[in-house]
Order: sequence, then structure tokens, then C-alpha cells
Amino acid sequence: MIKVLLNFLTIKADKIIILSAVVFLAFGCSASNIRSSVQPDFKETEKKKNIIIPEGNSYFNYVLSELEKNRRNTGKSFEYLIKAQQKAPHSKYLKKKLAGNLLLYKKTEAAKKIIAGLIEQTPEDTEVLAIQAGILALEQQNPEKIAEIYKKILELDPENQKAPIALAFLYEKMNKRNDLIELFEKAEKNSKHNYFLYFYLGEAYLLEKNYSKAKQALYKAVQEEPYRVEPKLSLIETLKNLETTSKNKEEIINLFNEIIELKPEEISPLIELSFFFNQNGDYEKSDEAFRPVAEQWISDKKQTAALLNFYIKNGSEDIADFTAMRIFQATGDSSVFMVLAGFYRKEKLNDKALKTYKLVPETSEMHSDALAASALTLAFQGQTDKGISLLEKNLHNNPQDLVLLSALGNLYEEKKDYKAAESVYLKAASIKSEKQWSFFYRLGVTSDKAGKKEKAVEYMKKALELDSENPDTLNYLGYTYAELGIKLETAKMMIEKALSLKKDNGYIIDSLGWVYFKMGDYKKAEQYLKKAGELVKDDPVILEHLAELYSVTDRLEQAIEVYNKILALDPENKDIKNKLNDIKKQ
Repeated sequence: MIKVLLNFLTIKADKIIILSAVVFLAFGCSASNIRSSVQPDFKETEKKKNIIIPEGNSYFNYVLSELEKNRRNTGKSFEYLIKAQQKAPHSKYLKKKLAGNLLLYKKTEAAKKIIAGLIEQTPEDTEVLAIQAGILALEQQNPEKIAEIYKKILELDPENQKAPIALAFLYEKMNKRNDLIELFEKAEKNSKHNYFLYFYLGEAYLLEKNYSKAKQALYKAVQEEPYRVEPKLSLIETLKNLETTSKNKEEIINLFNEIIELKPEEISPLIELSFFFNQNGDYEKSDEAFRPVAEQWISDKKQTAALLNFYIKNGSEDIADFTAMRIFQATGDSSVFMVLAGFYRKEKLNDKALKTYKLVPETSEMHSDALAASALTLAFQGQTDKGISLLEKNLHNNPQDLVLLSALGNLYEEKKDYKAAESVYLKAASIKSEKQWSFFYRLGVTSDKAGKKEKAVEYMKKALELDSENPDTLNYLGYTYAELGIKLETAKMMIEKALSLKKDNGYIIDSLGWVYFKMGDYKKAEQYLKKAGELVKDDPVILEHLAELYSVTDRLEQAIEVYNKILALDPENKDIKNKLNDIKKQ
């Protein structure tokens, strides 16, 4: 379940304090007070029965500023506000308003000058103090120092409803949870029927595992704002942590149903209600609650997949596992296990991922994908041989399974056992399929890694025969020609075609630059190599190409700079060290 205050308090405290300072101003004055503070000559104007406000006075500019703000034209709004303040330089309200806006724009020094003068004039003005706190937060000053300002605000105005929230952020930042609770308790006494105070107090108790007090505060929050979901969610979590009774169970179910009624488009309350029924042995009601979730999965998997990801990220793996299993049981769709395992891998929970892949049944069309993913996960854990063994065992029963052959070839490549990889890819390439070209492509890459350039060209040509429009094959073969210094015009045509199929690809642009380099057209080479470097940041190969260009064109200082950059990325690169030493000897 979501712990709202925990998420709430992880927002940067300085940002909240700055916003709090501006909020103080937004509600600090009534409309009549604003008018009188910015328009000292307004009454005189009314006496003359001249209803039209003269263009250019402070009130006129202030109104324009507010209008532009409503139109979300912040630049213009700020401009008119400055004019208004200039027209009424003694208006304290306008000074505060301007300082608050300067704070939002992070113009700290300008805001400080205004506030320094106001503090001298009105040292007990809570709005001025709030802006001062915002400035200190923006300067990342000691939280203790900022907290003292908010304590002073509360001493001057005990019923203030915004200062406790800002101060709570500071206490959380300083890891003073008890002070935070004491603060909310005091604020609650001074301000009855305040939903936010009840809610945040309840959340603070919940985080401290004081479930009885959390329950009391959250009940008040629910009563104050019955249409809000957050306190109901927190109350459910609180009740779950209290002694299990039939009354508590009934209360939890009622709260879930209220949330479902308030948020009928959301499926997470349905999942968690179903999970709750299941935990309590009421399987029929669990099935009934889960039915819309299964229907949602069939029509649109994205929302449910996002929830699986959310549960895993927030440590609710039991709910994620429950959801996936129930979807499979209801729909027979084993792809849900692949999705779930993928999220586990993303969070580096590889053991959980491996267990989830095993849930994909042998009869499923995704069984091979699950086996391949399991083998790759094992390799990621440093158990490459175990992954290879798993694939070979399953290939024994199905020797023409292209998914397994592809994964096995990849693992041999990772081991740098290029001979074994070639053997696997040759077997896969002999099987006619839509992906046949890809195995010849992998054969080309593997041969290149093994230092067999001519053989790599042979395999790439075969891949191109099977799919003449594949940009990766075109680029690879063209680049290989450039490396060998042969068929440069053909290489250029191939790479240009690849670029037309895969526009703005940094690696293909690098290949084109390298062809021009090999042709001796250094001007065009530099143009493309620099562009490739902009698109693909800090790639050692692209950087090396650029360094060689600088070296050949006698720009040795630039070449040294780029070579040093490569060494920063790959300190053990002996080739680059040798090239760098050769330049320094010149």
C-alpha cells in the first residue's frame, strides 16, 4: 500500500519552502487590502468620479500583472509587477509580491535586497519571514536555521495552516520524526477541521507504527474529506497492522469498496481487494473482485503492466506475483509472466526473475522465450556456463528452435568462444525462416570479432542477399570495406542507403565519416564524425576516429585531448596509450 507522507516528504524541502513562501502571499491579503496597498491615489481618483484608472499607475500595472498570470504568461506578468512596484515604491505588499516572484525565478540576490529592507521595517510580518525562509532554502542553508524562522512564524500566528507543512519537511529532512508529530499535534489543536493536518498527522503516526493514533487521525481526515482516496488507503494499511478482528476486516472491505466507487477507472483497488480476500481465505469473493482486472488485461495490457512494475518498485512483490498468477489462471496468457520477470530483471531481482520464467508452461508458445531469457539472466549473474547448459539441454529435444539457437550463439559470443558461436549460428542459418538473414549477420559479426575480416564480408554479403534493405547489414558491410580500405565508393553508397533507412543514427553517421576519412576527404570526414559524436556521447570508437583525423591533419593538441578522453573512459586501452605516446614523440 502507498505511504503517502513518505512519498510526500521525499520532495526536496527547499522547493516546498519556496512554494510555501509564495502561498503565504497568495492568501495573505484580501482584494480590498491589495488595492489600497498598491494604489494610494485610488480614493482621490474616485472623488473626482473618474472611474477609468489612469494608464501607468501602480494599480493598473498590478491588475495587468494578475491578468497575464491568469493567462499563464509569466514573463509579461513579472514585467507588469516590476512596473507596479516602481510606481508605488513604498507599497509593502508589492515589495513582498515582487520578492516572492523573484524567489520563484531563483533571482536570490534581488529578492534578498527587498526582504532585507522589509525585515527592518516589519520584523514580525509572517509573509516576509516566509520569503526569507524561501531564500535561505534556495541558498541551501542549514535546515535548522530555516526551521527557526518557521517556528517564529507559528509563535506570531499559532493558527497558521501553511507553516506547519513547511516545518514538517524540515523536520523530516533533519530526521526529527518526533518533532514532526508534536508539530502536527499542536497544529491540530489550534486548527480544528483541517483535513491536511489530520491526514499528515495520521501518516506520520503510521510511519512511526503508532497504529492506534494513526487510525484516529486518519478517521478524522476521512470524515473531513470523504471524497479523497489517500486517507482511505492509509487507513486500510493502518487497520491491517492492528489486531485482526471481524470488525477491522469489514471496515477494510468497506474502504476498498468506497475507493472503487470513487475511482472506477482504477484497477489497483480491485487487485488489492482481491488479494485481501485471498489472504483471508474468501476465494469466491477474491475471484469476483479480480474479474475486471483480467478483462482489463485482455483489452489493454499497459495499465496492468505499469501496476506490476509499481508493485515491484515499492516492495510489494507478493501482490505483483498474485496479480500475474491470477491473470494467467483467468486468461491462460503466459505473457504476463514474461512481463513480470522483465520487471524483476530491471530491478536486478534476478532470482525472482528466474522463478517467474519457470512459471511459463511448456505448452506455451512463449516457453522458448522464457528459457532464452532465463539463460541470459544466468549469464548476467556470472553463470554463463549454466545458461549454456540450460539451452543445450532443451535444444536436444528441439534442435531447430531458432530462439534457443540465437540465445546460445549470444552466450558463446559473450564467452568469446567464437568458434562455438559460429557453429551454432551456421546451424540456425541453415534453417529457412524470416530471420535467416539475422544469423548470417551474426556470423559476420562473430567472424569480425575473431579477426577474420574476409569471412565477415562473405557472411554479410549473404545476409544482404536475403534482406537487401536491412540498414544494420548495409552499415556493417560498408564499414568493414572502409576498415579494409577496399571498395570505398561501394561502401559509401551502402552506408548512405543505411542512413536513409535509419536517419540520424550516430553509428551510421560515424561509418560515413570514416569512409570519407579513408577516401582522404578530411573536411567531410570531420563534418560527419563530429555529428556522430554529438549524437552518441563518449563512444570510444567514434572518439578514436575523430582523434585520428586530428592527428592526420596536424592538429596534435586536439588529438591528444580526444585520446585522453578515451583513456578516461577506458584506462586500460593499450592501443590508445601507444597512439598517444607516438604523438607526444613528434
